[in-house]
Amino acid sequence: MLTTWTPVHMPEKEEIKERLQTARSLLYDYQMKIKEHKIPVIVLFEGWGASGKGSTIGKVWRAV
Repeated sequence: MLTTWTPVHMPEKEEIKERLQTARSLLYDYQMKIKEHKIPVIVLFEGWGASGKGSTIGKVWRAV
């Protein structure tokens, strides 16, 4: 099964920062449109303990 697996190329730190900034800007735009149209939203985070849910929620919350 794993004999055909090839590892994924990890982007450089600068590229990751750029992608994250683009995603945060897009998220902010969506949040403002949702708020403007008064659309109710529920966001659900699911995962094992210590899987990074808390830090991810913190990063998303700070982007607001």
